[in-house]
Amino acid sequence: MITRRAACAAVLTLWSAACDHSFAGTFAPPDRGPLSGGNPRQVTFNPGSDLRPSWLPDGSGFFYTRERLDRSDRDRCLGLLPAQGGALRDEICDATAAGLDSITNFQSAAVAADGRVAYVRASSPLVPPSVAPLRHELRVGTLADPGGVAVRALPYTAPSGRVHAEAAWVQWLSASELMYLGQSIEYDASSGVIDTIPVGLEAVVLEPALGTLLVIAGTDSATSLAAVHGDSIYYTLPRDGQVLRRSIANATTTIARDYGPGANARDISVQAGRMAVVTGPGLLRLVQLATGGETLLSAGLVFFKRPALAPDGRRLVAEGYRYHVDTIRVNGGIVAIDTVISTLGDLWVFDLP
Repeated sequence: MITRRAACAAVLTLWSAACDHSFAGTFAPPDRGPLSGGNPRQVTFNPGSDLRPSWLPDGSGFFYTRERLDRSDRDRCLGLLPAQGGALRDEICDATAAGLDSITNFQSAAVAADGRVAYVRASSPLVPPSVAPLRHELRVGTLADPGGVAVRALPYTAPSGRVHAEAAWVQWLSASELMYLGQSIEYDASSGVIDTIPVGLEAVVLEPALGTLLVIAGTDSATSLAAVHGDSIYYTLPRDGQVLRRSIANATTTIARDYGPGANARDISVQAGRMAVVTGPGLLRLVQLATGGETLLSAGLVFFKRPALAPDGRRLVAEGYRYHVDTIRVNGGIVAIDTVISTLGDLWVFDLP
């Protein structure tokens, strides 16, 4: 049974009645203002990581994935915050006692204008432990009826012959099409702990109603994607300073931005004629696509990733990772020896001119 609770406004709850366990949106207190001030301002303070923000179509709030360190299974759940930051409006999580026997991740939520919601769900049992998810799928439901259906099981073999083990950067390209980045997953145990490393393979367009899949030519090894409703996408490539724009219908590619040899452009978002892009050591930039004007948004000891522009282009939310300087004391003085980037991300909101 899926339960729904109001938390000031309508509660948005996602999940399928056909799942192994029942799921519920947990109660959240009424909205209040941001917990910190300034511009930009930190809006999440979770002891775990807060990742992959994605705006509601009306710009009133955004979904994101939040790591629940207070749960024994350490699930990653979908949270909903108001646009300016504040109290959690809703959380979509495996809230059942039975769910404690598995690790469940909800991620990459994308909400369409008509209320349909796409998201990736992965789960594995706690015992015996499993490196790869035992159940992994891209699902589509609606805000009015969050049951949803699996529209693509992972992994699968794409028309290109490549095996897509993960779907990332999930977005609605049009009213009937989803776009996402098909990825492979590599495993690294060199540190003594098994780590998963996603590797971009190619951009794909999926029609959930038909199940048809189209691989977008020219996007081999893409590292990030941004959909522009209709025909075009923007994307970046590994160790490359260019942001590329691809017309799907015309099969043509142009350079939308070039930061030059040796630069590294990645993690992009495009809305309302603006593009947010991360370059260099976590530097967040805002580009006016019509004029080419650019503003450096980030400053201070925060490394930014995964920007998401609001639909009207007037707000931006991004993952932020703080820099920490390790020091040693030498002859009574303090000498900096290293700069370390936190492995735990929080979300920051920018109000844009």
